[in-house]
Amino acid sequence: MARGLTLKKTTLKVLKAVAELEEISVGELLERIVRHSFEGKVTFSDKAMRSIQKLKAIYDLSPAEGGKEPTKVNGGRGRVRTNLAGQLPSRAQQKGSAH
Repeated sequence: MARGLTLKKTTLKVLKAVAELEEISVGELLERIVRHSFEGKVTFSDKAMRSIQKLKAIYDLSPAEGGKEPTKVNGGRGRVRTNLAGQLPSRAQQKGSAH
């Protein structure tokens, strides 16, 4: 089973920074966010949210565009493919993956 996803580069940078603050992997952070979302729970404390707001400003992460379907992007136009550990795939993996 392939476990990769495509994210905006700035989103990935913020996720990596938040994961580092929480001392967990990006995959663990995403798992936590999704599970809390499915349960209708808040994932982050007020203190963590203040840190996230600062990180969003540092990495110039703009607000989500409501209702827009994500687009498939090739050639790295502001998006980056990553595995769930937050690591970039090797060249061989990139060539072998289909969008």
